Amino acid sequence: MRKTKIVCTIGPATEGKEQLRALADAGMDVARLNFSHGTHEWHGERIRLLREIEQERGRPIAIHQDLCGPKLRIGQVPDDGIELPRGSECLLSSEPFAPGPAPRIPIPLPGLLEALQPGGLVYMDDAQIEMDVVAKSDSGVRCLVRHGGLLRSRKGITAPGASFQIDALTEKDLADAAFAIREGIDYIGVSFVRRASDMDPVHALIAEAKSATRVIAKIEKPEAITHLDEILAACDGLMVARGDLGVEVPLHQVPVLQKQIILACVNAGKPVITATQMMESMIKSPRPTRAEVSDVANAVYDGTSAVMLSGETAMGDFPVETVRAMAATAEYTEAHLPYAQLLRDALERDAVGRTEALCQGITEIATDLQVAAILCSTTSGETARQFARMRPALLIIAATANIATYRSLALSWGVQPLLVPETTVVEERVAALLKGARAAGWVTSGQTVVIAAGATVGTAGGTTAFRIETV
Repeated sequence: MRKTKIVCTIGPATEGKEQLRALADAGMDVARLNFSHGTHEWHGERIRLLREIEQERGRPIAIHQDLCGPKLRIGQVPDDGIELPRGSECLLSSEPFAPGPAPRIPIPLPGLLEALQPGGLVYMDDAQIEMDVVAKSDSGVRCLVRHGGLLRSRKGITAPGASFQIDALTEKDLADAAFAIREGIDYIGVSFVRRASDMDPVHALIAEAKSATRVIAKIEKPEAITHLDEILAACDGLMVARGDLGVEVPLHQVPVLQKQIILACVNAGKPVITATQMMESMIKSPRPTRAEVSDVANAVYDGTSAVMLSGETAMGDFPVETVRAMAATAEYTEAHLPYAQLLRDALERDAVGRTEALCQGITEIATDLQVAAILCSTTSGETARQFARMRPALLIIAATANIATYRSLALSWGVQPLLVPETTVVEERVAALLKGARAAGWVTSGQTVVIAAGATVGTAGGTTAFRIETV
């Protein structure tokens, strides 16, 4: 079974129930709702449909909200845009647009204008337009266009290396997060995180609502790389947001940073999503390019928990075919992973806490015995995530009576979540676990499995023992 999970962005191409069901049947584990687009009413209807499909299929679908964040944008220019030829000049200013040989482009961000310095770079429209900062004056910042193009209103602007203070969450973000928490969304992705404290307002909303919603920090700023350890400690997982990251840092650094971020998450036992342009050609083509297949396979080799599709499933012509291609690539690659070396690497890391130490030992024993699967009972999901941290070749089956845990584990590498009835009796939980695993076809009679559980059921961190059983 495929271990690497697939995140699909939902949009106009996949907003209907049958389309969503087709994505799930093709391999979607997590549905991403991009709150840069759509109303609360639209997103609420998608949530309702996804929960219906989850119930009908008997398999979890985690829902991930992606917050807009403080996207830096230029102001208003003429409706048909302005052409910025290579070698021309323009003036970035806090004043309204003005035409001329060096047109004045409105930048409603005083902090950014102040931070720009001669010799720096400015990118606009997702780096389609690139310019050098030439000089500063009271009237604005003079720039020389290096790579030109047509610039329209409200396009994004970034300035690598220019540091200035801006809140990571806007009022819209906070309203969107509050909506997500009320709707029971499983993950909230916080954009443009620079340091751990940037996520505090979302954590406060979750705590106030006593919600089980988890937080994913999107790594797309150089400052986030500097503070990666503290950010990871303060959230439930990371996203390697390669699009914005590839604008903020030199593009050739992104593959190495991807590997470093993924490794940090694996070591911490937290999920990590690799995102952006993974199979972008399939927006218009029924087949991926060889480079795209290699990109997905490389992320799987890196150990990513999940690979993500954006425009491919939100607005593409072949959303279901894209998911199938990604799933096939991931599953084939997983069959060739160096699991023995991955386990040795995991065992060399010092365990932090009883659960982690126990999962290390159980995984080593289960691997030596060549059992069919590791079965565990979990309340919070931590036991399952610690088994996933070991990246074993074995199937991990995690039984829980907690619906939030059940859904959240849909993002965890190698974990097959199983929803079972509530009980406080260990033997009843083990029986339900074995019954569910057999019914799903994950194990068959006569196979040997390892079962991790505790003396009690329903207490987070209660995994204290294991047993070896024949199904």
